[in-house]
Amino acid sequence: MACAFCGSEGKLTAEHVFGDWLTRIGLPDDPTTHTAGWLNRSPRSMGVVRPFRTTVRDVCGPCNNGWMSNLEHVASRVLRPLILGKQGIIAAVDQPAIATWAFKTALVNMLVSSERDRARGYGLPAKEYHDLFSVREQSVPPGKSQFWIGHYKGKHQVSVWVTPLIAK
Repeated sequence: MACAFCGSEGKLTAEHVFGDWLTRIGLPDDPTTHTAGWLNRSPRSMGVVRPFRTTVRDVCGPCNNGWMSNLEHVASRVLRPLILGKQGIIAAVDQPAIATWAFKTALVNMLVSSERDRARGYGLPAKEYHDLFSVREQSVPPGKSQFWIGHYKGKHQVSVWVTPLIAK
């Protein structure tokens, strides 16, 4: 198996879809139904589990414990107060890293899909993973990426929606 990001072959590690720091900030920890589906529109149940525990085994140790871990540290520092309902601003200096974290998190989330779904074309091309890896030291997402972040009050605790668009 090869790392989804750098392509290196060898032992792959368990990468959290959402950083495990989210398990330690005081959010509700009750088991909840997790779903994943074809571009989020036709969800299939992934079982009832505690939040922020889902992992995938598609990332090598150097990526998981290196640049990806660095992004999680920035995300924890910057997003923790906002997630806990405190007012704040994402400083201009942190915005590129937060956008990169959002991109990385969306890509990892896409890896939750089954091998069958991936074989049918679900997800994003491997190039998206490799493109992020190629700019990892700059802490910026690949060009032409857009991210929105906002406060949500609803029934779901957390969600990732990925909508690939191709503009010509």
